[in-house]
Amino acid sequence: MEPTPLFVPGKGGMKLFTDLRNRNVQVSVLTNSFASTDEPIVHLAYSRYRKPLLTMGVELYELSQKRVKDNMQSLLMSSTIGRLHSKSVVIDKQMSYIGSMNLSPRSATINTEFGAVIDSKQLAKELGQLIEVDRLHSAYRVQLLSSGHLQWVAPDSDGKKIMTTEPDSVWWSRWFGTFIEPLVPENNL
Repeated sequence: MEPTPLFVPGKGGMKLFTDLRNRNVQVSVLTNSFASTDEPIVHLAYSRYRKPLLTMGVELYELSQKRVKDNMQSLLMSSTIGRLHSKSVVIDKQMSYIGSMNLSPRSATINTEFGAVIDSKQLAKELGQLIEVDRLHSAYRVQLLSSGHLQWVAPDSDGKKIMTTEPDSVWWSRWFGTFIEPLVPENNL
């Protein structure tokens, strides 16, 4: 399980995820949705990897700005901008990573970042529970249909809410994203 606001796996990440899935390791990623990110260009680079990741069996969740706001108001009586900022990973319910590094090429090679790897079952359990709450209550699960199209699914008071376009976004931003996505220089993100 890993939540990260800026997620662009690149070739190295895809190899890692492929190796993990070939060993039947469950991989679940929680990242920002197109509507909740403050870096839409990075989200466009990530969007290139959604179908390949889903095809190999990686679970993808994208944070919903609207669902975060609704949940925060009903649960904590607080306001939030509904954007994921944490960078953490739980491995084998034993190891945890918590830090400032996004999982993107820029963070791996250009930015100065900090992170701690902690070997603690208790911390891994608690961090995993926090991630699970966000996943269940504040995110859409991205699924790949047999037609090759994506859908975003979220629990709703009436069962499930299913969308076939980027949730909480407007048509012109999706159109513009589709137009510029091929021009996004992944190695600089």
